[in-house]
Amino acid sequence: MKKAIWIIAVLGLVLLAAALLYLPETVPVHFDAAWNPDRWGSRWELLLLPAALLLMAGVFTAVMNAWEKKSEETEEDKARAGALTNRKAIGIAGISTLSMLLLVFAWLMLRIFRAASGGETAGDALDRLPFILMGILFIVLGNVMPKTRRNGFFGFRTSWSMYNDETWRKTHRFGGYALVIAGILTVIAAAALPGFLATLLAMLVLLTAAVVGILLYSRRVCLRERERTEEG
Repeated sequence: MKKAIWIIAVLGLVLLAAALLYLPETVPVHFDAAWNPDRWGSRWELLLLPAALLLMAGVFTAVMNAWEKKSEETEEDKARAGALTNRKAIGIAGISTLSMLLLVFAWLMLRIFRAASGGETAGDALDRLPFILMGILFIVLGNVMPKTRRNGFFGFRTSWSMYNDETWRKTHRFGGYALVIAGILTVIAAAALPGFLATLLAMLVLLTAAVVGILLYSRRVCLRERERTEEG
């Protein structure tokens, strides 16, 4: 998985290197809400995008290494299995996130190329692509999160969900469903709504609703678990 993460990150550099062969020295580096260029700058500023991918790859790799080390150092079978499970979940999340960002980067490079060459920059089906990719990412993460074990890095980490293994399990099972639903509705919104801003607003509302719902459910589960523990 770590190799796949780094391959995806390096592809960002390859994509930029190929684009630099055709881009002029000055390119649009910022767009307004209607996707009209409102700031131009050096094409070398675009290096920040693949650099961000490489930085994220380093973070995901470091976390995976930490879980590997923990699995090797622990003598308890349950703790070892939990560490390996979390390592796998982090790997899947890393591959999914970097793949989504790489595709968005490719989409953005196309926008920049079209704007730099005087072409149309907005108003077509390409406006929907980032939201479709985000929706798919929500679906993938929603399927990954219920498989995680209680930890201090990855997941819905609140004082309620971290109370014990049961509150963590129930919170992330519910959270998985919530993220999948938010992802599906985001994809539908991207296909159905007329404009970029309307789709962005819909995605933010859906994501906020999912997070709030998860927090409320986590609190409810924790309170019930505390009552059960005190009664026992």
